[in-house]
Amino acid sequence: MKILITAGGTSEKIDEVRCITNHSTGSMGKAIAQAFLSIPSTEEIIYVCGQTAAAPEEESKVRIVRIAGVADLQDTLTKILTREKIDAVVHCMAVSDYTVSNVTSTSLAADRAVQALSGADLSAEAVREILRQALNEQNQMAGSGKISSDEDDLVLVLKRTPKIIDLIKKVQPQTLLVGFKLLNHVPVQELIAAGLHLIERSGCDFVLANDKTEVTQTRHHGYLICPDGSYRELDGRSNIAKTIASSVREKLSEQEGIR
Repeated sequence: MKILITAGGTSEKIDEVRCITNHSTGSMGKAIAQAFLSIPSTEEIIYVCGQTAAAPEEESKVRIVRIAGVADLQDTLTKILTREKIDAVVHCMAVSDYTVSNVTSTSLAADRAVQALSGADLSAEAVREILRQALNEQNQMAGSGKISSDEDDLVLVLKRTPKIIDLIKKVQPQTLLVGFKLLNHVPVQELIAAGLHLIERSGCDFVLANDKTEVTQTRHHGYLICPDGSYRELDGRSNIAKTIASSVREKLSEQEGIR
C-alpha cells in the first residue's frame, strides 16, 4: 500500500512574520501513520503536514512533506496525485477555511469610503460596493514585509479557500479517501448527517466525525462512517487510528487484492 496522509494545520500569512493558524497538532495524523506502519503491506507513507505538526519518527518508509498555507497544500497534493499512484488518502489536516486577502485599517478604509461618498446620492448597494472596495484596496501596510506594531486598528480582509478534500478524487478518482469532519457541541445524529454529507460531496469511502467537546489531550471520541450510513463508535486516538488503517487495508484488499 502507498498511503498519503495529511496532518496538522495550515497557516495563512498576514505579513512576513505573522500568520493565522489553528490548534491542530498533527497527533492524530501521526497515530494513523504509525498504525499503517504496523501493517506489513504498507510500502510507503507520504506524510503531508503543517510546519509544526507532529510526524512519525520512522523514516525508512515515510516521506515527510511540510507545507504552509492552503495554496501550498493544494499545489503539493495536485502534483503528488498527478504523478504517483496513491492507494489511499487519509485527509485529517485542519485546513484553513479562509486566507488573508488584504490588510488595512478602519481609519484608512473609512477615509477611502468618505472620499468616495462625499456629496454623492447613492443606493445602498453602491455604498456597500464602495466599502468593499475600500476594505480591499491594497494599502501597502506591510511595507518592508512586516506591518508596524504601532497600528491600533488593523482590519484583516479574509476570503474563502477551496475545499481541498473535494479536489482529491477529481485528480485521482480511483484512490480510496478517508475524510474528517469536526463540529462543536451538536447531537450525534447531526454529526452523522454532516459526515454523510461530506461522503456524498467529496466521494469519501469513510469519514471520521468528531465533536470538539469530545476531543482533548487525553480523550478522543468519534464515529467512523460508511457511505451506506452505518458507523462505528470509537474511543481513544490509538484505537481510532488502528481502525482507520485496518478499514482501509480491508477495503483495498477487496478492491485490489492487497493483503
